[in-house]
Amino acid sequence: MGRRALLVAVVASAAAAAAGGHVARGATASTARSFAERHTLVKGAVVVRQTGVSTSHLGHEATRASWGVVLANTSPGRDALNVRVTVDLVGANGKAIPHHGRVAKQTLALIPAGRVFYYGGTATINGDIDVRGVRARVTAVGATPSRRFRLPPVFDVHLDTSTGQLTGTFTNPYSMSISPYDCAADIVLFDRYGRIIGGDGPGEIGQLTSNIAPGAASPVSFSVPDGIALSRIASARITVFPG
Repeated sequence: MGRRALLVAVVASAAAAAAGGHVARGATASTARSFAERHTLVKGAVVVRQTGVSTSHLGHEATRASWGVVLANTSPGRDALNVRVTVDLVGANGKAIPHHGRVAKQTLALIPAGRVFYYGGTATINGDIDVRGVRARVTAVGATPSRRFRLPPVFDVHLDTSTGQLTGTFTNPYSMSISPYDCAADIVLFDRYGRIIGGDGPGEIGQLTSNIAPGAASPVSFSVPDGIALSRIASARITVFPG
């Protein structure tokens, strides 16, 4: 429900721009369904650009993993819709860890043309597991006929070393208000060499009792995942998306 609601805002903004700022009542939801369901296939347009993971161990009982993936829509003129992504943790043998290795299977509503999507998360798996990496796959992608949509821009991302909180600010670029319940945020963390050292999601968005008006700003925040020393974090990137 939330993903659809924010897609309505995304489509309304695009439709309003095309119509000189005016959209007929009742047209927005059907337009959203048209773009989200009557898409054409884009082969190889969305690629996995980078992956990474950090782990911590709770004795021999469990292993905590914080992972991050950078996805890129390489098409300069077509937005990708309904991007199906799977993420597996990889063991010492170079294969996905059996039984518990799949940490994500999700359909991402939108990756705009020519943009990257920062996708992160955490997982706890049973046992003292030797996690060596992350494998991400894109299995299906739909598209718009041309560039139409955008995601909320995120800026001023920084780490507070006194609290272990990562915070940023995003703005609502759409012609409709959006609710914090209608969107999600993921973060990917990088070290000083540009390598992914983890990620998390979803983050905490704004004040859950207040809608975010068009053009208004809202905070988004994350706690640094277990097992990642604050000194290792050189930068972070956040994506806010329909979720």
